[in-house]
This record gives sequence, structure tokens and C-alpha cells, in this order.
Amino acid sequence: VIYITFAKGWFMLTGWALIFGLPRIFKWASGGDIEHGQALFGAYKLVFMGVSFINNGIITGTIQAVSKFTSEDESKHASVRKTALKVQGLLGIALAVLYIGFAGFLADILGSPDLALLMRITAGIIVAYSCYAVFIGSFNGRRMFSLQALFDIAYATVKTVLIVVLAALGFEVLGTVLGFLIAAIVIAAAAAVISGRTSGDIGFPAKRYLSFASVLIVYTFILNLVMSLDLFLLKAFSSQSALAAGHTAEVASSLSKAVAGQYGAAQGLAFIPYQAILSIAFVAFPMISKVTFADDAEKSKRYVRQALRFTTILIVGLAAVFAALPSQALGLIFPVEYKVAAPALGVLAFGIAAFG
Repeated sequence: VIYITFAKGWFMLTGWALIFGLPRIFKWASGGDIEHGQALFGAYKLVFMGVSFINNGIITGTIQAVSKFTSEDESKHASVRKTALKVQGLLGIALAVLYIGFAGFLADILGSPDLALLMRITAGIIVAYSCYAVFIGSFNGRRMFSLQALFDIAYATVKTVLIVVLAALGFEVLGTVLGFLIAAIVIAAAAAVISGRTSGDIGFPAKRYLSFASVLIVYTFILNLVMSLDLFLLKAFSSQSALAAGHTAEVASSLSKAVAGQYGAAQGLAFIPYQAILSIAFVAFPMISKVTFADDAEKSKRYVRQALRFTTILIVGLAAVFAALPSQALGLIFPVEYKVAAPALGVLAFGIAAFG
């Protein structure tokens, strides 16, 4: 728990650095133009909305599937990894191609066709994540939590530094995309090198892996759709409202991006309690998987009960602060113009607490 919590804490800190720092970088890059800065931040949130939805589904589902079969019999870890790499590699490529094809359609729905190219570039992250998740799942299933934590810390650091530097150098939203992509490729290659070769191992049955992983990944996709649907609908509806009010398509796109940026700030804060409990899930999953495989129902129930108690204390406590003081919380972290999203944060904090 200490290893994974520290790593997830670092991951959260670097994520917050982006959420809190990019609005200021974009505002500075816009020469102090508040609305344009918010539009850039909104564009950043929208560009990564689709690919994050896919990546979160892949990485969570894959890590848990690989961890489950690895923890059942650690002597077969190389076989499980080999099969999973083939399956997830093909899945990642297929999803990336589909995303490239639908990026233009998605950008049109959002009322910002200029985002299509940036969305297509992010498709490369899907392939890198598909492979990276297999290695992390293998580490998790073998309870190599220190190595898993080290990779999480290294990846979060490299990604954050690249995104901030490239955005500050004037590449703006394109810089965030390139920084994310380069970091994902580098960390996936590093994980492959550390994990070692798998070519000499007999493959784990693909049918057995797929029967579990497919259901888990679909479930995770649906879960992540719930978490991203509000921003998607807000952007689409606010763009349509601006057009109905008589604005040009270009102005409507800019205004709706600014609204998305404001709401994205509220989201960033509201999800902090949810992110804070992820380390508990990463540690609890292989433990529960192992005792369930051993048919020890009582120990499994005890693990779930204790994890739920600790989770509830942590997530409700943090959410209460944001719900009670939404304007102050936003004003403490974001530029003052983002306080307009305070009413949304007051409601969203408890919604995400219940979700967590």
C-alpha cells in the first residue's frame, strides 16, 4: 500500500500540476487574453477526452486481467504476459485505427473541426498504453509493487515535464499531445526491456484470457463513459446554444471551448478524492484474486469490507471540503475567472464521491 500509494500520490500531484498549471501557461501564451486561454485549456481537455476514455478502459481492464491470471500461478507469468501482449497489441492497433477514422466525426459533433488532427495524433498513445498495461499488470500480479510504483512515478514525471515544456515553448495544445505521446512510447519500451523476453515461453490459453479480459474491458469502457459524458454533452450543447444565439461557427467553437475549460477545472478538483483511492484498488485486486482462486470466501469478504471502510472515510472527507467551499477551492488553485464553475463543483464533488 505504501509503494502504490506513494506512486499514485505522485501521479496525482503531476496530474494536478497539469490541471492547475496549464490554464496559466495557456493564458500566458495568449498574451493575457482570458477567454482565449480558457479556450486553449478547453481544447486540451477535449482533445484528450476521447483518447483518455479509451486508455482508461484499456489500462485498467488489462492490468486487472493480467494481474488475475499471474497471481493465480506466478510460475506462468511469462506465458500470461506473452498471450496478453498479442491480444492487447492487436486490440490497441484496432482501436487506434478506429479512433483515427472517427476523430473527424467526433470533432464535428463537438463543433470544433480544428481539433480533428490533434485527436488523430493521440491515437498513437492508445497502442503504447495497450502494451504498457500488460507489463504493469504482470508486475502487479507478482506483487512487485515497488517496480510498478517506480514505473508510475517515472512515467508521470516524464509526461508532465514534456507537456509543460512543449506547451510553454509555444506549441500550445499540440505540445501537450506530443509530450503525452513521446512519454507513452518511452515508458512502454522501458517496461518491455525490464520485463525481459517472452519468446521461449508456452503461451497462456488466449481463449481463457479473452473470456475474462473482454468483459472487464467492456465494463471499464462503460465506467469511463460515465466519467466523460458530462464534458462531452456540455461542449456539444453550449456550441449549439451559441450558434442559436446568432454567433458564427468560429465564435461558437471558441465560446464552448471556454465553457469546457471552466467545467474541466471543476472536474479536476472533484476527481481528486476518486484518484486518491486508486492505490487501494491496485493493492486489493491481486490479494482478492488470489484468495478467491483459493476459494477462501471469508478472507475475500474481509479484504473488500476493510477496503470499503477506508475508501469511504477518505473519499467522503475530501469531497465534503470541495462541496462546502467550491468557490474558495477553485480560487485557491485556478485563476479567478474559473470561479464561475463553483456551483458545478459543489454538486459534482458528492456525485463523484458516491461513484468512487
